[in-house]
Amino acid sequence: MLTPVLRGYTQTNYSAKSWKVERRVCARIEATELGLDIRYVVTNIANGSPEHIYDTLYCARGQMENLIKLHKSQLASDRTSCRAPLANQMRLILHTAAYWLILELRDAIPKTHPLAVAEFVTLREKLLKIGARIVETASRIKLALATACIPTPRRRLAACGTVNDGAETVSARPRSPIYPTPTRSKSADRPSGKDATRNCVRNHVAKKIASALQLGE
Repeated sequence: MLTPVLRGYTQTNYSAKSWKVERRVCARIEATELGLDIRYVVTNIANGSPEHIYDTLYCARGQMENLIKLHKSQLASDRTSCRAPLANQMRLILHTAAYWLILELRDAIPKTHPLAVAEFVTLREKLLKIGARIVETASRIKLALATACIPTPRRRLAACGTVNDGAETVSARPRSPIYPTPTRSKSADRPSGKDATRNCVRNHVAKKIASALQLGE
């Protein structure tokens, strides 16, 4: 349930004892059921409304600091422990490239999805570390998960019987009566028995993977 919010903006002039001139102070006043929240911004910008000063300029600066913090803490861009300066510069370039890739990935997520505002650590655990290489053979489908895959998707896949708990996951051909017996088809438009069985196995595994790996959970 969303808490009702009442927000307003105002401004005044203020001068501390150590200041030579008065400064413009823009305030954002927000009242909720939890109490009153007041934020101040001291600026020398004479133009623009208090709402523009706070929401457009000040909040954008805060968002910039948050992105710098993500670059340093969640991508380890401050690890410049090499002895050679060029090596440290190259490491910083690689970290910056990873930063732009993850940022573009997050911007591509629909705004209504919870991952659209997720931090980089969450994106790595929910999207990148659960990536798998799929290898199809005549009788089975192999799913090779990443070695850095978090345990939760691996346990979910093992629990639904699709894969075993290991670095390379395997799904054998099911022996259920609902799957057709491979037969030789005379029609050119109808797939052969081998292709029909492979399609059934692929659909069966895809449904179990979709139910096991839900990004929102």
